[in-house]
Amino acid sequence: MEEISIQDILQMLKKNIILLLVVAICGGMLGYFWTSFAVDPIYSASATIYVKSEDAGSQTATEIVMAQYLTNSYCYIVNESHEVHEKVLQGLITKYPQLTLKQIGAMVSSTVVDETEIFKITVTSTDRLMAVDVCNEFLKVMPDELIRIVKAGAVEIVFSAKDELVTVNHPVMRNAVLCAMIGFVITFVIIFIGKMMDNKIYTRDELSSNFQIPTLGVIPDNAVAGDKKRGARNAHSDIEDDRKRLLGDSTPFNVAEAYRMTRTNITYLPLGDGCKKLAVTSAFTAEGKTTACCNLAIALSQNGSKVLLIDADMRKPRVGRLLQVKAQYGLSECIAGICREIPVYKSSYQNLFVMTSGKSSENAAELLSSPRLESLVKACEDKFDYIIFDMPPLNLVTDAAIITKLVDGYIVAAFSGYSTVYGLKEAVASLEQVDGKILGFILAGVDPKAASYAGGAYHYKYGKYGKYGRYGRYAKYGNYGYYSSSSNNEAKDMENVKPAESANVETK
Repeated sequence: MEEISIQDILQMLKKNIILLLVVAICGGMLGYFWTSFAVDPIYSASATIYVKSEDAGSQTATEIVMAQYLTNSYCYIVNESHEVHEKVLQGLITKYPQLTLKQIGAMVSSTVVDETEIFKITVTSTDRLMAVDVCNEFLKVMPDELIRIVKAGAVEIVFSAKDELVTVNHPVMRNAVLCAMIGFVITFVIIFIGKMMDNKIYTRDELSSNFQIPTLGVIPDNAVAGDKKRGARNAHSDIEDDRKRLLGDSTPFNVAEAYRMTRTNITYLPLGDGCKKLAVTSAFTAEGKTTACCNLAIALSQNGSKVLLIDADMRKPRVGRLLQVKAQYGLSECIAGICREIPVYKSSYQNLFVMTSGKSSENAAELLSSPRLESLVKACEDKFDYIIFDMPPLNLVTDAAIITKLVDGYIVAAFSGYSTVYGLKEAVASLEQVDGKILGFILAGVDPKAASYAGGAYHYKYGKYGKYGRYGRYAKYGNYGYYSSSSNNEAKDMENVKPAESANVETK
């Protein structure tokens, strides 16, 4: 359960203010119309009575004080005396046979007027005429009953109840405001509870509070028109949308600057001298891993570094399609010994070279465990400043953990509002079990309009290993959560792409 600060609460209010206002307005309208048509107005009839200590024409100061004490006693008798109420009921039973003693007690109330010897009787009812009649009946009964009970004092009627003086209380606006407030509060409480129970990652702060691992980059959302929601994306998605997210002249400034900042953070990591070998992975699919990997390679190459990007995701390759590098052979053929030369090809970006995955293989884990991969990496070390591996998700297959000894460290990609704390913790644990060095996170898809890049709200639910079992959401398609037809999709997508130029990297 996530801890929420005052800033988070204010952010929730700002983010959901339209929803909250709509619910409040609808609640107010519902309260208004419900009160107007279903709630009867309340009529109040009042009478004013003056109390004297004795039935005399003039009173001394002492008698006035005594009258004030009597006033309090009279008020209590009017409010609580069953005998008085019963006499009032007897006087009205013919006209109002439905009246009961309990109703009389609920209708009447009396109060002293500003600590004087005057008190006021008020009778409320949904029947206007009944309120007037009951109030005036009290005036008839009280003088004799009060003297009989108290044995002192006298009363005089100042104002009796009249129909034209009856006030009406129909709580239309009060109920409308109350319903609006209730709707607002209930909606906010639901949003608050949802936020408390939400285990998705939205901001850098949430990564920092859950992991003792630095965040190397926070990438603002770079959504394109018609983009599908996270979790709905798959191998059949239009890869043109992903190409639009690659760094280029049309990339928004804040996105490009975020990748440059990530590049700077990676440049100053304590990775030693020589070629730096990095692996980019994620917890699950659709977390922006390949896009972040390609953009990171592009950003490093733009800084003058010679970069080799290896697509080691041989189950669901995307690097070649994204960068439009069409190659006859790739990593799988090289490890299998099918090609004699190392299949490194130039990309359209200066200083960026690509080794595609080759043909998809169900034996990807065995190929990555081969000693030939180590020889391949050693053969490329002298030619490049960076070698970056695009690896499969950690929580779906074991491929990423196999190359622990070949790389200097791992970068774990996450997507704001989609990646979860539990998923990332499981991925981190998988690397820690094989002594893999985690260099940091790259958090993409962060909402640039929210405070501190608070992030959007995508939805994705899964159990410990995914909705469809151990291998995640796409397990029903075979190949450990990857589409078995991915190679056909790649071939179709690359039909109009010219073969890439070989970089002539020879095996040592």
